[in-house]
Amino acid sequence: MVVDSVKMQEPFYIFFEQSGGFTGITISYEIHSDSLDQGQKEQLIGLIDSSGFFDFSMKEKEANNLPDQVHYKITIQQENKKQTLELDESQIPDKIRSFIQYLSREARKRRK
Repeated sequence: MVVDSVKMQEPFYIFFEQSGGFTGITISYEIHSDSLDQGQKEQLIGLIDSSGFFDFSMKEKEANNLPDQVHYKITIQQENKKQTLELDESQIPDKIRSFIQYLSREARKRRK
């Protein structure tokens, strides 16, 4: 059961940052739901909800400190609610992987 969810009628903001890896390059991406069309917004909300983003606890995973790992930082803010996850590549649960891949793809598109 989802404890919390992004509501379609309420604006939300997402900040995504990917850093580290072999090249050490940092890319980031910001999304304001008001700037998305309805289809994009629905896709993104579906990814957030299916990832269990608001259910994830940072205590569930411990850092492995492996060399050249990619590090991800994701913040979702909506009204007075804010959640930030920071994960290394080795810590990503399967449930949240599709959401991270989507954000990473979008960040790379805007970087070019």
